[in-house]
Amino acid sequence: MKKSGMSRKLWTQITQVRTIGLLSLGIAAATIALEHWEFFNLIEWQVRDQWVRSHTSNEVEKDIVIVTIDEPDLQEIGVWPIPDQILAKLLRTISAQNPSVIGMGIFRDLPVEPRHQELLEVYETTPNLIGIERSFSSSRVDPPPVLKDKSQVGFVGFPVDSDKKIRRAFLYAVEEHGTTKFSFGFKLAWEHLFKKYGIEPELLSEDRGDVGLGKGRFIPLNRDIAGSDTRGFQFLINWWGTTNSYMQVSMRDVLANRTEPELFSNCIVIIGSVAPSLQDFHITPYPEQLSGAIVYANTVSHLLHGALEGRSSLKVFKLQVQWTWIIVWTVIGTAGSWMIAQRQVTGNELSLILPAPFLALGILIGLSYIAWPMGYVIPTAAPGFALIIGVVLATNSYQRHSLKILNEAYERFVPGQFLGFLDRNSIVEVGLGDQVEREMTVLFSDIRDFTTISEQMTPAENFAFINEYLSRMEPLIKKHSGFIDKYIGDAIMALFSESADAAVQGSLAMLNELEIYNQTRRDRGLKPLRIGIGLHTGLLMLGTVGGLDRMDSTAIGDSVNLSSRVEGLTKNYGVSLLITHKTLSRLNNPLDYDMRFIEQVRAKGKAKAVALFEVFSADPSDLREAKRMTKVNFEQGVLYYYQQAFETASCCFQDCLDAHSGDRAAQSYLKRCQEHILD
Repeated sequence: MKKSGMSRKLWTQITQVRTIGLLSLGIAAATIALEHWEFFNLIEWQVRDQWVRSHTSNEVEKDIVIVTIDEPDLQEIGVWPIPDQILAKLLRTISAQNPSVIGMGIFRDLPVEPRHQELLEVYETTPNLIGIERSFSSSRVDPPPVLKDKSQVGFVGFPVDSDKKIRRAFLYAVEEHGTTKFSFGFKLAWEHLFKKYGIEPELLSEDRGDVGLGKGRFIPLNRDIAGSDTRGFQFLINWWGTTNSYMQVSMRDVLANRTEPELFSNCIVIIGSVAPSLQDFHITPYPEQLSGAIVYANTVSHLLHGALEGRSSLKVFKLQVQWTWIIVWTVIGTAGSWMIAQRQVTGNELSLILPAPFLALGILIGLSYIAWPMGYVIPTAAPGFALIIGVVLATNSYQRHSLKILNEAYERFVPGQFLGFLDRNSIVEVGLGDQVEREMTVLFSDIRDFTTISEQMTPAENFAFINEYLSRMEPLIKKHSGFIDKYIGDAIMALFSESADAAVQGSLAMLNELEIYNQTRRDRGLKPLRIGIGLHTGLLMLGTVGGLDRMDSTAIGDSVNLSSRVEGLTKNYGVSLLITHKTLSRLNNPLDYDMRFIEQVRAKGKAKAVALFEVFSADPSDLREAKRMTKVNFEQGVLYYYQQAFETASCCFQDCLDAHSGDRAAQSYLKRCQEHILD
């Protein structure tokens, strides 16, 4: 029955939607897998670094002053570490201006004479002094004991990404024995906010661990963002700026009282090294390396502006939202390019194909750029990849889809696939000698004992019988994207160009249809048929042969000959479907089929052997189940057979027959083993 125009159109639309859906699903799944394996990290980080540089504040931070220790300071002191006497004087000088908090960003776990006692007195009398320690590292450095006893210590160190850049910071971390330690930057911000504004941190979410600080809400990064380094409470730094974004004064100027009288008043003061010889520099999103003091100043700025102004912390998508975002842009790429490709038939919209993907990619990047100052980190690398791959694959898929529709009109005379392979749009364009080399899966099938069957029928009955049988098989081959190259009496030679799976599935469909056909023959009192099918995948020549007045399409090559031989071997083993290892290697998922290794044969004139596998998915259920259960025994038996361990092999094949006496391949091997044992 022919389909109506409306139903054909509806079916075409359903097919298109299904194609786009499956294509989108595959691309999205692959992209999500690559994202899980951190394939896009470097690209994503580079994009984020660019947004950091683009949105850097031009203002100088008013609440933070950095006291630098530079090379002239070291030359003037003449020694490193700074003696306790000088450090004590520096702290007293800064403290005299009544800063809100002093961050001593240099390690001080051991005395550096002279006047160590004087420095201890400064520690004791400066309640707003915060020292540092290195706790979560193999090179641990303890804080000054006095400051530790007074809980005036913050730990230093940053999580570092695989490209050695700092983009994250700690709020706090928990040691192995359960002690919670706060980071240096968090301690400075906390002390300043509490002293000046009465603001203290509070836990907003027990399960997720969100921390509230004034107007700010800080959300810890999960493993999907932080990668393998999941220590403590981590957050993405919303960078304020580089060296020029902070007020700085050298240590020598402070000691000599060459600073403004109220420079440190009510400010956060961070003491840190900027001397290249001390090597306290870090790679960040900015082009130049920043000193540790500047990096910590950025961390403090992030916390301060979040608490006081509600400046958005950088929020990243949850894992499920990331997946959805990838899927959305995959569909935009596949469905959008498919629709544009459909409009090419007018010829006017062809120019849309190239700029459209770049326009969509520009929109994606633009959204990420706009969302950054609002505190949202929108991924671009993975969805951009899915978009581009979707455009490429969907456009290619549509072209193949259009070619199939165009050639449907010729399929009653010449298979549409044949015209496509020869790059011809019409049958009139095909010429003698046209040919192309392609990899295809070749199918040969044959009716067992056809000669005996045909001898019992008249010529008219023979033709009716053959046509009845072939009319059942041909639609199944076509349905599975194959086409029939030729009929050879009762035999069929068919080619599958799209996939080996289509050939295997088509073959199984033929065997299932044969069982239905056999039931009708039994109802008419006729003997049921058995067929053998052989499949091989490889290169072949597809073209035209003949003379000027009469030519035919055909396929030639070793792959054709080998497929024919494989079909012939089905008789030897009493199996219905054999495939070669070449076909097996082209299957998308071989585990979708029931199969077992049968034999290794050497093609005539070829040095390499060919492995053969029986696909028994279409066998009767009891036989199929028995073959599944005895698959290991059978394949071990084949191995023992080729190792000439015939008695051991016989036991394996006998076990297979004990499971089901109808296993003809096991019967064949058992017989051969017994013959070898007798010899």
